[in-house]
Amino acid sequence: MRLTDFDIYQALLKERSGLVITPDKAYLLESRLNPVAKNGGLTA
Repeated sequence: MRLTDFDIYQALLKERSGLVITPDKAYLLESRLNPVAKNGGLTA
């Protein structure tokens, strides 16, 4: 995951849910979002 992508997700999560994700946890976002994206027909 590129840092700019992470920054977008990080800001969205904080704004919408109050959840704070630090850059060292970027792998968690990627591992959870990849299956959702594939189910939606999106590719990296």
